[in-house]
Amino acid sequence: MKADFLLKARKVFDGDNFAGDTLAVKDGRVLAVGNFNDLKEIKADDSYEVPEGIVIPGLIDGHAHLLPYGMFLREVDISKAKSIKELQIILKEAHEKLRGNEWLVTSSLSEDRLIEERLPTRYEIDEAVPDRPVFLRRVCLHAGLANSKALELAGIAKDTKAPLGGEIVKDAQGIPTGLLLEEAMNLVKDVMPSLSLETKKEALKLAFFEALRRGITSVRSHDIAKKGDFRQYQDIVREIQEELPLRISADFSYAALADLDDYSFGAGDEYFSLGALKVFVDGSLGAGTAWLKEPYVDREGRGIPIYTREELKRILKEGLGKGFQLAIHVIGDQALAETIGVLQELELKNLRHRLIHLQVLGTEYLPIMKELGLIAEIQPKFVTSDQVFAKERLGKERARYSYAWKTIMASGVGCSGGSDAPVEHINPFWGIYGAVTRRQLAWTGEELSQEPWHPEELLTVKEAVWLYTKGAAYAEFSEEEKGELKPGYFADFAILDKDIFAISPDLIKDTEVLATSVGGRLFWWEGRSS
Repeated sequence: MKADFLLKARKVFDGDNFAGDTLAVKDGRVLAVGNFNDLKEIKADDSYEVPEGIVIPGLIDGHAHLLPYGMFLREVDISKAKSIKELQIILKEAHEKLRGNEWLVTSSLSEDRLIEERLPTRYEIDEAVPDRPVFLRRVCLHAGLANSKALELAGIAKDTKAPLGGEIVKDAQGIPTGLLLEEAMNLVKDVMPSLSLETKKEALKLAFFEALRRGITSVRSHDIAKKGDFRQYQDIVREIQEELPLRISADFSYAALADLDDYSFGAGDEYFSLGALKVFVDGSLGAGTAWLKEPYVDREGRGIPIYTREELKRILKEGLGKGFQLAIHVIGDQALAETIGVLQELELKNLRHRLIHLQVLGTEYLPIMKELGLIAEIQPKFVTSDQVFAKERLGKERARYSYAWKTIMASGVGCSGGSDAPVEHINPFWGIYGAVTRRQLAWTGEELSQEPWHPEELLTVKEAVWLYTKGAAYAEFSEEEKGELKPGYFADFAILDKDIFAISPDLIKDTEVLATSVGGRLFWWEGRSS
C-alpha cells in the first residue's frame, strides 16, 4: 500500500472520535487513519510532522455569501465607529479617496455599536458626504441607509411607495429618513453601478483565501442573484479554484431560476455544484423586519413578510417542480409558521430542504420539521451578537426559545452550521465558541460577557464541530465524502494549533489554523512549506 503523503500530528479527530495521530492520503482521499506505529509501513512520497497539531475534518460553512463577504473585505470598515461623529469622520476620509461619481458603499452599519444606540439619518450622512451617493448596508443586509444624493438618484421622495415586502421609513412629515428596509433597498441597488468582472474576481479571491485560512474547505454560498449570473459566477469560481480550491455549492435566487432549465440540483463536480433555490420569507431581527406572531416589544409592528402566502407557494412549487432543494430564510416565528404551512401543502421529495437561521423558534413546529425531513441551517455565532438586542426586541418569554440550538438538536431535526458571512465573520471557531459559551462577543473578537445567555441551550464542543462537519455534509447529500476523515473520504482537513476539545471554551475563539488541505492539496498558513 502506497500513499502520496503521511501526516503525523498530535491527534487526528475523524469526525466521531480521536482515531490516532497519523493520516495517510492518496489521490486526494483518505487512505488510512491510525497510530503512526500501525501505519509506518505505508510507503509515501512525502511525509509531514506537526507535533503540536490537532487534525479535524475540513469545516463546511453551510450558509454564506462569499461575493458580498469579499466586497466587505474590500470596503471601508465602519464597524469600529463608536458614535455617529466617528462614523462621519470615517466616511469623509473614505469619500476623499474616491474618484469621480463613484458610490461609497459599506456593509457593516449597526446601531448597537454606536453610543447613540440608533442609526444616523440621511442628513447626518450628508454632513460628511453631501455630493457623492452613499449607501450603508446594515450588518444584517436587511436594511440600508442612503444619503440624500443616493435617494435623489433612486427617485425616492415623499410620495414614493415602497415595493411589496419592503418599507421606506419616513419621518413625521412623511419625508424619507434614508432608511430602507428589505425590498425597498432594491430602489437604490437598481441605480448603483454593476460590479465589474475584475471586481468580482478580486472580491471572491479574498473570500476564498479567508475561508481556507480558517480551516473551511467547503461553502454553500448564495451569490447568484439574478438572471445571467450563473455562468459568469461559475467561470470566476473555476478560475480561482486553480489557485484556491475551495469547494462551492452555489445557491441561487428565484430571479436566476429561469437560467437553470438545463441543470439539476447537484449538477457539477466535487469542486463546483449547483445548490438550492434560496427564498426569503422575512427579514432580520436586528433590523426589526423578522416576521413575528406577536408585535415587537421595542417598536411597532410584527416585521415584514416578503411575499404573500400565494406567491410564496408559487415560487417554492416552481423550484420543487424543477427538482431543486429549497433553502428558505426564516427568522421570525410567524415566518416559520407560514413556511411550514406552505411546505405541508407541497410535494417536497426527499431533498433535505433547509430552513436557514430559525432564530425565533416555535417549538411546536419541530416535530413537523422532523417529519418533513427539513434541515435547520443555524448560525451559532449569531447568539454572541444578537443577545445585545434580542431580549429588548422579543421580551423574556420569546427570548427563551430564540437561538435555541440545543432544543433543535435534541428534537431530532437535522442541523447544519454556517456563518452567514458577511453578516458575521466567516471564522468558524467564533461560531463554535458561540455554540459552547453563548457569551457576548464583539465584532472584533473581544469577549464582552462571562455568563452564557440561556445556558440551557449550550452545546458541547463535539456537537458544535458536528454542525460544521457531519451535519453540514448531510444537508448537501455529501455525507459519504465530506465531514469525516475515514478511508475513502476526501482528504479535506484542518490542522489546528489547539485541542479545542480539551481547552477552556473561552480559548476556542483564538484558535489558529496551521494548515488546510483540500483533496490532499496542502496550504500552510504559518510560513511553513513542508
